[in-house]
Parts: sequence; structure tokens; C-alpha cells
Amino acid sequence: MSHFKTAVIIGVACLATIRSGRAETIELDAAVQGPVISPLLFGHNLEVTRRAIWSGLGAEMVANRKFAANENGMAKRWVVTGEGTTASLDDQNAYVGKTSLRVNVAAQASGGIVQQQETLCFRKDTRYRFRCWVKTQATRTVRVRVTDAEGKILLCDLEHSIAAGDWRLVTGALARPVLFDEWNTLWGKPGSLGMGLYTAGVLNLLCREADSLNVEQALFFQPVTEGCVTVTPMGSDLDVAGRVFAVFGEHQGNRLLRIAPERPVDADLDLTASLSRDGKQIVVTVINRNPSAPQPLDLLVKNFTMPAEVKATLLTPRALDPQSVFNQSQVELPVTDGNQVSISVPPCSVACLFLEE
Repeated sequence: MSHFKTAVIIGVACLATIRSGRAETIELDAAVQGPVISPLLFGHNLEVTRRAIWSGLGAEMVANRKFAANENGMAKRWVVTGEGTTASLDDQNAYVGKTSLRVNVAAQASGGIVQQQETLCFRKDTRYRFRCWVKTQATRTVRVRVTDAEGKILLCDLEHSIAAGDWRLVTGALARPVLFDEWNTLWGKPGSLGMGLYTAGVLNLLCREADSLNVEQALFFQPVTEGCVTVTPMGSDLDVAGRVFAVFGEHQGNRLLRIAPERPVDADLDLTASLSRDGKQIVVTVINRNPSAPQPLDLLVKNFTMPAEVKATLLTPRALDPQSVFNQSQVELPVTDGNQVSISVPPCSVACLFLEE
């Protein structure tokens, strides 16, 4: 207790000294130094998601994406679209956080929610992915659209059928498509084995990877008299690359099929497979990139009614010389065990297999 009283008395004495106008004496000893006062202690917190940087700056491209900010029972930054459509916050069926947004659409009608960004920029040739969790009481078609303010420029227009029940994930991607132009690196030269194998390899790659790379269109440079079509005063004929195009053209409009197991990028055999729109034909293109040895291939097909024989087109080099050209032939391959077909692809050759029900 005595210590407490002493402290109080000293405190009062100090106050009295200050108030009396008498100067305090402070001693500084330059030889007694402490730690450096860091410049980092003078920083400022810049809240970029608000208005400190011209209306805010953030990685999220959708404002109020979790419907957390609300006003008068409606999520801020969102408005209803569609005649008879209403929307309100729902705190009984939240997927994340405390609320979700319930959208009520009239029967036999379409409606939804929309938001207009003041400024939303997209980087050219960049793929943007979106994820949206949806729950519905009846089977519905969910449509996701991204356009400019006037609706004239369409960046994304995707539809997903959602069955009634629990929460379901709707995913997709949008990007300005890529135009892959002038990919013939051997233009100005006559057709050759090297050009044929190169053309086959690029077409296999495009068929497999165009969707994931967002390549909408690819253009072979100068096909006439420089690799694809040879023109003379009295006629025309397919050159080496032209024969490859004719064979690989069977993939057009088909659905890509996954090949298992996934093959290394430098494998001797390069494959692409697709299923026709009516589901009655499978097309398989195979390239043997090995210059010295044939490559055997056993193709095992599941969930498809195989024929008794499989027709195949072979493009084989007349000689193993870069300036050589392809010979084209047709072969028939027997189907064994009801779902397996085997082929040995000669060196530096291209094969196209046609499996028809």
C-alpha cells in the first residue's frame, strides 16, 4: 500500500512541475544507441478494393459474388432480369456464408440476375474460368452470358442443364479465341516427306488441344502449289500435305475421344481419336515418328460395337529421305476378341483407321 501512495505523490509532483512552466531537463547520450527505426513503420494501408484507386481494384471480376452485401432484402450490385422474375436473400439455403440469393422465375419463362460493371477489362488471348454453385427445385437450364453494356459484343454464352436436388457446380471458361495463322513453315517449297509428317503432327495436335488452348481457327499458309495442291496448266493433284489433310479431315465435326493411358509428348506414336456425331464411326489417326523402326499398336475399344474388319488408309514414304513423298494404300485389319484391332505402322508413316458399326 505504501508503494501505491508514493507513486501517487510523485505523479502529482510531476504534474505540478509541468503546470508551473518550469522546463524539463532531458539528457541524450549519442554513445548509447538503440535499434534502427525502420522506414517500414511509416507505411500506409491502401485498401485497393474500395475507392482508393479509382473505384477500387481487385482480382474478383464479379462484384458481391457471395451476396454478402445486401440492402432492402436484395444483394447489392445485382438486379433482376426477365418478366415476372423476383429475387431475394435466403438465409435457409446458403451454400457459403450466411445467405444465398433465391431467384424465382415464372413457369415457362426465363429470367435471372445481372450486374453491369463500370469498367471490366479482359486481357487478349487469356482464358478466364468461372465457377457458379446452383441449386434448383426443378430441372432448369442455366445460362451464363458475358457481353458489353449494349449486348453487341458477346464474350461468353454457355448453357448447362441442372437437375433438381442439392447444390451443383457449373463451370466454364471464356476467352477471346485464338486464330493460328500461317502455320506452314515450309511454304515456297514442293511437297516432301518432312512437310507431310510436320503437317500430320500439327493437325493431330490441333485436333487434341485446340479446345484447351482456345484455338478457334487454324490456317495452313499457301496450300496451292506450295505443299497441298499442285496445279498444272491441264489439271491439279494433291501434294504430300494435301493427302494428309484429306485423311485427317475425317475428324471434322467429330467428338474428341480420350486416349488412355496419356502418352508422353515425345513418344514414337502420336495418336488422335474422335467419334462421329451419330456415334457410329471412330476415326483414329496415327503417326510413327520413328525413322528407323515400325511401331506396333494394339487398339482396345470400349463401349462401341466393333465391325468384323477395320479399314485403314496408310501414307508411307517411297524412301526414307526428307525430300521423298507418300505412297497411299488401303488395308483391312481384322478385329480380335470382339474389341481389339492391331496394326504395325511403318517408319515415318501416317495411318488413319476407320471403325464403323
